[in-house]
This record gives sequence, structure tokens and C-alpha cells, in this order.
Amino acid sequence: MFRLVTLGERALSTLIDRNGKLPIYHQIALSLQRRIARQEWGIGDRLPSEIELADAYEVSRVTVRQALTELEKDRIVVRHRPSGTFVKRVPETLSPTIGMMV
Repeated sequence: MFRLVTLGERALSTLIDRNGKLPIYHQIALSLQRRIARQEWGIGDRLPSEIELADAYEVSRVTVRQALTELEKDRIVVRHRPSGTFVKRVPETLSPTIGMMV
């Protein structure tokens, strides 16, 4: 259904630097933002569920929820319970809130 498990030949979890200075949720938010910017999901498309994202990135749902909250703050996604999280706009560059932590 969703293209989650690999990005090219690398698993999504390998994109996360678990010993880095950036919080893991922030790294996931950046990864999702880049994927949206590359048009993996278009405006109005539903993102994978929190459980699917947590499995793909090998993190907890709480961490994914924090990442999605960052994207929601920047108005990149909108969340509708119980339907899911949807792309609201495609970012042209890294968003100000997410980019602040870099």
C-alpha cells in the first residue's frame, strides 16, 4: 500500500542518527518533509499511519507523533481523527520551525 520499508536500498531506520545531536523525532520530521517535497505524497494524500511509520523508522509511536506534531505546526500536514494525517502543502524549502533545530 505505502512505500515505506526502503528508500532506495537503505531502510528508513538507517536515516536516523541515534547518537546525533538532533532529537530522533526531529530527524523523522525532516525525513518526512523531504519525502513530501519530493512528491512521494501529494496535497490531500494520506500519510502512512503512526504504527506504519514507527515500524518503518524503528521507533515508538510517541516519537512518530512528535514528528507529525512538528509538521502540523508548520502547516505541512493536517491530522483528522480517525481518518489519519494528510498532506496540506508541499514545502519548497525546509520549514522554519523544523530548520531551527539544525
